[in-house]
Amino acid sequence: MEPTPQIVDIPAEKLSLLVERLKRKQGGARLPQLRPVERTGLLPLSFSQQRLWFLEQLEPNTSFYNLPWALRVRGRLLRNVFSASIDELVWRHESLRTRFVEREGQPHQVVDPPRAAALPWIDLSGLPLAVRDGELLREATCEARRPFDLARGPLFR
Repeated sequence: MEPTPQIVDIPAEKLSLLVERLKRKQGGARLPQLRPVERTGLLPLSFSQQRLWFLEQLEPNTSFYNLPWALRVRGRLLRNVFSASIDELVWRHESLRTRFVEREGQPHQVVDPPRAAALPWIDLSGLPLAVRDGELLREATCEARRPFDLARGPLFR
């Protein structure tokens, strides 16, 4: 069965309040400073990564293992702030920069250096409301069904 995205609908101000509430719950604690760890040599895959890689070898170019969801933010979205937030996530989390390569018949991880995420922007505000939700679901479904290239990455969109 091909994946179909779940669309989570949240007003922008509610998302902002949720983030602020979580920050207060942590007592205003700042995230610990990340320190780079040297990555030399070939890195082995975790068990979950091995499973994904193996299944991709059995049935290449499939989207069956994609985990799609879409977040519809209602209200004013500051694109530059949103993009900077995604870039910060990519910088902090190696898993968002990891891809799988094969050397001598064995899969290995490659953690790429941080770079700006290439986020496509689709503005549906010019469409009539009656058409907008259908177009949103169509776009999200097309994206959810597009396979990832495990060797090239990135492995998120």
